[in-house]
Amino acid sequence: MTTLLSVDGAEISILTALKWRLISGDTSFFDETIKNAAIVGHAAKSGITASADELQTFFNELRYELELDKADDLNAWLMENKFDLKDVQDFCEIGVLRNKIRAGVADSEIADHYSANKSSYDVAELYSITVESEDTANELFAQLEEGDESFQALAVEHSIDGDTFRQGGFVGEVTRETVRGEVEAAVFAASPGDLIGPLKDEDGFTIYMVRTIIQPELDAIRDTIHDELFEAKIDEITASAKVVHSLLGIEEDIPTDDDED
Repeated sequence: MTTLLSVDGAEISILTALKWRLISGDTSFFDETIKNAAIVGHAAKSGITASADELQTFFNELRYELELDKADDLNAWLMENKFDLKDVQDFCEIGVLRNKIRAGVADSEIADHYSANKSSYDVAELYSITVESEDTANELFAQLEEGDESFQALAVEHSIDGDTFRQGGFVGEVTRETVRGEVEAAVFAASPGDLIGPLKDEDGFTIYMVRTIIQPELDAIRDTIHDELFEAKIDEITASAKVVHSLLGIEEDIPTDDDED
Protein backbone atom coordinates (compact mmCIF):
# COMPACT_ATOMS: atom_id res chain seq x y z
CA MET A 1 0.00 0.00 0.00
CA THR A 2 1.27 3.47 -0.90
CA THR A 3 2.95 5.25 1.99
CA LEU A 4 1.42 8.63 2.76
CA LEU A 5 4.04 9.77 5.25
CA SER A 6 6.55 8.56 7.84
CA VAL A 7 6.40 9.64 11.48
CA ASP A 8 9.44 8.85 13.64
CA GLY A 9 10.34 6.18 11.14
CA ALA A 10 6.90 4.56 11.13
CA GLU A 11 5.32 4.47 7.68
CA ILE A 12 1.65 5.41 7.48
CA SER A 13 -0.23 4.27 4.39
CA ILE A 14 -2.94 6.23 2.65
CA LEU A 15 -5.44 3.49 3.53
CA THR A 16 -4.55 3.60 7.22
CA ALA A 17 -4.83 7.39 7.34
CA LEU A 18 -8.23 7.33 5.64
CA LYS A 19 -9.54 4.65 7.98
CA TRP A 20 -8.41 6.64 11.01
CA ARG A 21 -10.39 9.64 9.78
CA LEU A 22 -13.48 7.55 9.05
CA ILE A 23 -13.37 5.83 12.44
CA SER A 24 -13.31 9.26 14.07
CA GLY A 25 -16.41 10.20 12.08
CA ASP A 26 -14.60 12.69 9.83
CA THR A 27 -15.80 12.17 6.25
CA SER A 28 -14.81 15.65 5.04
CA PHE A 29 -12.04 14.37 2.74
CA PHE A 30 -14.44 11.99 1.02
CA ASP A 31 -17.21 14.60 0.93
CA GLU A 32 -15.11 17.20 -0.85
CA THR A 33 -13.50 14.69 -3.20
CA ILE A 34 -16.88 13.27 -4.22
CA LYS A 35 -18.32 16.76 -4.73
CA ASN A 36 -15.41 17.82 -6.94
CA ALA A 37 -15.53 14.67 -9.04
CA ALA A 38 -19.32 14.90 -9.34
CA ILE A 39 -19.03 18.51 -10.53
CA VAL A 40 -16.58 17.50 -13.26
CA GLY A 41 -18.85 14.65 -14.37
CA HIS A 42 -21.96 16.85 -14.35
CA ALA A 43 -20.20 19.54 -16.34
CA ALA A 44 -19.12 17.02 -18.98
CA LYS A 45 -22.68 15.74 -19.35
CA SER A 46 -24.12 19.26 -19.44
CA GLY A 47 -21.64 20.74 -21.89
CA ILE A 48 -20.16 23.12 -19.31
CA THR A 49 -16.51 23.80 -20.07
CA ALA A 50 -13.66 25.95 -18.82
CA SER A 51 -11.84 28.03 -21.43
CA ALA A 52 -8.13 28.76 -21.34
CA ASP A 53 -8.82 32.38 -20.39
CA GLU A 54 -11.14 31.34 -17.56
CA LEU A 55 -8.56 28.90 -16.23
CA GLN A 56 -5.87 31.58 -16.38
CA THR A 57 -8.05 34.06 -14.52
CA PHE A 58 -8.83 31.53 -11.79
CA PHE A 59 -5.14 30.59 -11.59
CA ASN A 60 -4.17 34.25 -11.21
CA GLU A 61 -6.68 34.66 -8.38
CA LEU A 62 -5.34 31.52 -6.70
CA ARG A 63 -1.78 32.83 -6.90
CA TYR A 64 -2.91 36.10 -5.36
CA GLU A 65 -4.67 34.33 -2.47
CA LEU A 66 -1.61 32.17 -1.82
CA GLU A 67 0.72 35.18 -2.16
CA LEU A 68 2.60 33.54 -5.05
CA ASP A 69 2.76 36.56 -7.33
CA LYS A 70 6.44 36.07 -8.10
CA ALA A 71 7.43 33.27 -10.46
CA ASP A 72 10.18 32.11 -8.10
CA ASP A 73 7.69 31.81 -5.25
CA LEU A 74 5.28 29.84 -7.43
CA ASN A 75 7.99 27.44 -8.59
CA ALA A 76 9.21 26.92 -5.03
CA TRP A 77 5.65 26.18 -3.91
CA LEU A 78 5.17 23.64 -6.71
CA MET A 79 8.44 21.90 -5.88
CA GLU A 80 7.88 21.90 -2.13
CA ASN A 81 4.44 20.29 -2.49
CA LYS A 82 5.37 18.05 -5.42
CA PHE A 83 2.63 19.60 -7.56
CA ASP A 84 2.88 19.90 -11.31
CA LEU A 85 0.98 22.38 -13.46
CA LYS A 86 -1.52 19.70 -14.49
CA ASP A 87 -2.52 19.22 -10.84
CA VAL A 88 -3.06 22.96 -10.48
CA GLN A 89 -4.92 23.17 -13.78
CA ASP A 90 -7.30 20.39 -12.69
CA PHE A 91 -7.98 22.25 -9.44
CA CYS A 92 -8.61 25.49 -11.31
CA GLU A 93 -10.96 23.72 -13.70
CA ILE A 94 -13.10 22.53 -10.79
CA GLY A 95 -13.20 26.10 -9.49
CA VAL A 96 -14.27 27.50 -12.86
CA LEU A 97 -16.95 24.82 -13.27
CA ARG A 98 -18.31 25.53 -9.79
CA ASN A 99 -18.51 29.23 -10.63
CA LYS A 100 -20.37 28.49 -13.84
CA ILE A 101 -22.87 26.25 -12.08
CA ARG A 102 -23.41 29.02 -9.53
CA ALA A 103 -23.89 31.56 -12.33
CA GLY A 104 -26.51 29.21 -13.77
CA VAL A 105 -28.86 29.90 -10.86
CA ALA A 106 -31.44 32.15 -12.51
CA ASP A 107 -32.78 35.37 -11.00
CA SER A 108 -36.27 33.91 -11.36
CA GLU A 109 -35.27 30.94 -9.18
CA ILE A 110 -34.01 33.32 -6.52
CA ALA A 111 -37.20 35.39 -6.65
CA ASP A 112 -39.43 32.31 -6.51
CA HIS A 113 -37.51 30.91 -3.55
CA TYR A 114 -37.79 34.23 -1.72
CA SER A 115 -41.53 34.42 -2.32
CA ALA A 116 -42.07 30.88 -1.08
CA ASN A 117 -39.79 31.18 1.95
CA LYS A 118 -39.90 34.88 2.78
CA SER A 119 -40.69 34.47 6.48
CA SER A 120 -37.74 32.12 7.02
CA TYR A 121 -35.38 35.07 6.50
CA ASP A 122 -36.92 37.21 9.23
CA VAL A 123 -34.46 38.54 11.81
CA ALA A 124 -35.25 39.64 15.36
CA GLU A 125 -33.13 41.69 17.76
CA LEU A 126 -33.60 40.34 21.28
CA TYR A 127 -32.83 41.02 24.90
CA SER A 128 -33.12 38.27 27.49
CA ILE A 129 -33.02 37.64 31.23
CA THR A 130 -32.49 34.10 32.47
CA VAL A 131 -32.98 33.10 36.11
CA GLU A 132 -33.11 29.75 37.88
CA SER A 133 -36.44 30.21 39.70
CA GLU A 134 -39.83 30.47 38.02
CA ASP A 135 -41.07 32.64 40.89
CA THR A 136 -38.20 35.08 40.35
CA ALA A 137 -38.90 35.13 36.62
CA ASN A 138 -42.58 35.93 37.22
CA GLU A 139 -41.66 38.69 39.67
CA LEU A 140 -39.23 40.28 37.20
CA PHE A 141 -41.78 39.99 34.40
CA ALA A 142 -44.34 41.83 36.52
CA GLN A 143 -41.84 44.60 37.27
CA LEU A 144 -41.12 44.99 33.57
CA GLU A 145 -44.82 45.10 32.69
CA GLU A 146 -45.41 47.80 35.28
CA GLY A 147 -42.40 49.77 34.08
CA ASP A 148 -40.76 49.84 37.51
CA GLU A 149 -37.33 48.80 36.19
CA SER A 150 -35.58 48.84 32.83
CA PHE A 151 -34.96 45.51 31.14
CA GLN A 152 -31.24 46.23 30.90
CA ALA A 153 -30.89 47.01 34.61
CA LEU A 154 -32.71 43.84 35.64
CA ALA A 155 -30.60 41.76 33.27
CA VAL A 156 -27.37 43.08 34.76
CA GLU A 157 -28.63 42.46 38.30
CA HIS A 158 -30.39 39.11 37.94
CA SER A 159 -29.57 37.25 34.71
CA ILE A 160 -27.41 34.14 35.05
CA ASP A 161 -26.60 34.13 31.33
CA GLY A 162 -22.87 34.81 31.32
CA ASP A 163 -22.88 35.71 27.62
CA THR A 164 -25.45 38.50 27.79
CA PHE A 165 -25.96 39.93 31.28
CA ARG A 166 -23.04 42.38 31.00
CA GLN A 167 -24.68 43.84 27.88
CA GLY A 168 -27.94 44.39 29.69
CA GLY A 169 -29.28 41.11 28.32
CA PHE A 170 -28.65 42.02 24.68
CA VAL A 171 -28.66 38.78 22.67
CA GLY A 172 -28.33 40.39 19.24
CA GLU A 173 -29.87 39.25 15.99
CA VAL A 174 -31.52 35.84 15.79
CA THR A 175 -33.24 34.01 12.94
CA ARG A 176 -35.86 31.31 12.89
CA GLU A 177 -33.02 28.82 12.46
CA THR A 178 -31.23 29.91 15.63
CA VAL A 179 -34.30 29.93 17.88
CA ARG A 180 -36.72 27.05 17.70
CA GLY A 181 -40.10 25.91 18.92
CA GLU A 182 -41.91 28.02 21.48
CA VAL A 183 -39.34 30.83 21.37
CA GLU A 184 -39.48 31.10 17.59
CA ALA A 185 -43.27 31.17 17.51
CA ALA A 186 -43.48 33.84 20.22
CA VAL A 187 -40.64 36.06 19.02
CA PHE A 188 -41.63 36.26 15.38
CA ALA A 189 -45.29 36.88 16.22
CA ALA A 190 -44.33 39.78 18.51
CA SER A 191 -44.02 43.51 17.89
CA PRO A 192 -41.07 45.72 18.84
CA GLY A 193 -41.03 46.29 22.60
CA ASP A 194 -43.10 43.22 23.44
CA LEU A 195 -42.20 41.08 26.45
CA ILE A 196 -42.26 37.28 26.11
CA GLY A 197 -42.19 34.65 28.81
CA PRO A 198 -41.12 33.49 31.18
CA LEU A 199 -40.27 30.44 29.05
CA LYS A 200 -38.61 27.37 30.53
CA ASP A 201 -35.38 26.22 28.92
CA GLU A 202 -32.37 24.10 29.85
CA ASP A 203 -30.79 26.96 31.82
CA GLY A 204 -33.84 28.02 33.80
CA PHE A 205 -36.61 30.49 33.00
CA THR A 206 -36.08 33.20 30.41
CA ILE A 207 -37.84 36.49 29.71
CA TYR A 208 -37.35 38.03 26.28
CA MET A 209 -37.86 41.54 25.01
CA VAL A 210 -38.13 42.06 21.27
CA ARG A 211 -36.26 45.15 20.15
CA THR A 212 -37.01 44.94 16.43
CA ILE A 213 -38.30 42.53 13.80
CA ILE A 214 -36.60 42.84 10.43
CA GLN A 215 -38.23 41.40 7.33
CA PRO A 216 -35.52 41.81 4.70
CA GLU A 217 -36.35 42.66 1.12
CA LEU A 218 -35.12 40.42 -1.66
CA ASP A 219 -32.24 42.69 -2.69
CA ALA A 220 -30.81 42.58 0.83
CA ILE A 221 -30.52 38.78 0.86
CA ARG A 222 -30.22 38.00 -2.84
CA ASP A 223 -26.63 36.76 -2.49
CA THR A 224 -27.56 34.61 0.50
CA ILE A 225 -30.36 32.91 -1.40
CA HIS A 226 -28.12 32.56 -4.46
CA ASP A 227 -25.55 30.72 -2.34
CA GLU A 228 -28.21 28.49 -0.79
CA LEU A 229 -29.62 27.47 -4.17
CA PHE A 230 -26.13 26.88 -5.53
CA GLU A 231 -25.20 24.64 -2.59
CA ALA A 232 -28.49 22.78 -3.00
CA LYS A 233 -27.63 22.23 -6.68
CA ILE A 234 -24.18 20.90 -5.76
CA ASP A 235 -25.76 18.55 -3.21
CA GLU A 236 -28.20 17.35 -5.89
CA ILE A 237 -25.36 16.73 -8.34
CA THR A 238 -23.36 14.88 -5.68
CA ALA A 239 -26.32 12.76 -4.58
CA SER A 240 -26.91 11.58 -8.15
CA ALA A 241 -23.30 10.43 -8.63
CA LYS A 242 -22.38 6.73 -8.50
CA VAL A 243 -19.67 6.36 -5.87
CA VAL A 244 -17.55 3.25 -5.25
CA HIS A 245 -14.93 3.36 -2.48
CA SER A 246 -12.38 1.16 -4.21
CA LEU A 247 -9.44 1.77 -1.87
CA LEU A 248 -11.40 0.59 1.15
CA GLY A 249 -12.55 -2.57 -0.63
CA ILE A 250 -16.27 -1.88 -0.26
CA GLU A 251 -18.94 -1.32 -2.84
CA GLU A 252 -21.61 0.43 -0.81
CA ASP A 253 -21.47 4.18 -0.36
CA ILE A 254 -20.07 5.64 2.84
CA PRO A 255 -22.62 8.12 4.24
CA THR A 256 -21.30 11.67 3.97
CA ASP A 257 -22.05 14.56 6.32
CA ASP A 258 -24.54 15.88 3.73
CA ASP A 259 -26.41 12.56 3.74
CA GLU A 260 -26.74 12.69 7.52
CA ASP A 261 -28.22 16.20 7.36
